[in-house]
Amino acid sequence: MNATTLSYALVLALAASLAACSADETCATDADCLDRGPNYLCDQATSTCECVPACDGLECGLDGCGGTCQPGCTPETQCENGVCVCRPDCISKECGDDGCGGSCGSCTGVSDDCDATGTCWDITEGALKNTCQENIPICNTTAGCVLLWDDYLEGDFPGAISFVVHSSGEQWIDILILFKPRTDQGTATEIRWYTPDCNDFNIQFNDGSTLFSDDSYLAQSGPIGQGAHLVEISSDATAHYYLRAIAQ
Repeated sequence: MNATTLSYALVLALAASLAACSADETCATDADCLDRGPNYLCDQATSTCECVPACDGLECGLDGCGGTCQPGCTPETQCENGVCVCRPDCISKECGDDGCGGSCGSCTGVSDDCDATGTCWDITEGALKNTCQENIPICNTTAGCVLLWDDYLEGDFPGAISFVVHSSGEQWIDILILFKPRTDQGTATEIRWYTPDCNDFNIQFNDGSTLFSDDSYLAQSGPIGQGAHLVEISSDATAHYYLRAIAQ
């Protein structure tokens, strides 16, 4: 055996000896265990230093002894300072709700809206701007324009607008309004869809409490019959808007 091999063997023997001494270390009081770590106390029954998990008031996180505090967190939560809190879900999202009362981001485009999947899209993309400044007779009044499915309107509230949409059968006519920029949601936004004979209408009213909950506001007519429908919208909100009519 050469000198190098002998020296290495001695180092291993010394390490094993120290480990054995550490494993067999005895104690009389907790003070004898201080060098082992802050969670070690002297077990009077065995006179050995034992690690005591530090989990008082904690439901997750490291216990100081190589384990974790229980019960631990569910997949929908994460551990922060020993407490399980909501885990934000923004995977594959660039905008919208993170599921914990926060946001995954906001859309920066002038007419961008955040859809249900957390993706920004331009509400005016593929559509033509309709100035809606005509005077079309309908239902004993006049409407500003006939709004096609590939048209959009742009303007400002507070105020009122009216237009005509044509349904080809029993359909829902959704009105999607993007408020951007916006200042005040007001207390009264009303949308009316009239029947083709003008004798009845469906109405959706918003008192302002949820008008700005999302980037855009979706109003749904419910099923309405075939023909030309007058749509009237009034709002006391203070906002610039982009508007699309969508047949469902």
